[in-house]
Amino acid sequence: MNLKQLNNALEVQLENLHNYLDAVERQQKALITINFNELEQSITDQEISLKLISESEYKTEETIKMFIANYKLQVNEPALKNILERLRNVKNDDVKDLFVKQKEIRDIVQSILRLNTQNRILIDHSRNFIKETVAALVNNKKAILDRKI
Repeated sequence: MNLKQLNNALEVQLENLHNYLDAVERQQKALITINFNELEQSITDQEISLKLISESEYKTEETIKMFIANYKLQVNEPALKNILERLRNVKNDDVKDLFVKQKEIRDIVQSILRLNTQNRILIDHSRNFIKETVAALVNNKKAILDRKI
């Protein structure tokens, strides 16, 4: 097990995260434009991406464990951050690539979290609007539009 194999495992993880991020961005656009077909497709793509992320995460964890065992590293838990902590002072392009990939993964995950929060807000507003519209139509007690405008 060497650094190139670990870099390759992280590259697969990055590709899957990029695909998931793309699907979440498309979901947001579909929510805003009320495009139900695109919304359904983006959700399907997210499910596929999540499955691939889970599989590649497992493979990355196994690669990290093999790397630690191969180099007999003393770490508290088999995690990329622990490997990088031990390799911090090593001047090597493969080690530099590991640090770059770790930062990219962190940045993509932050973007996904931000978009998911925004999408949740959009969905909550849409649900409230639908709820109020249905209540107004059924009860006819609330006006759909505020007449004070």
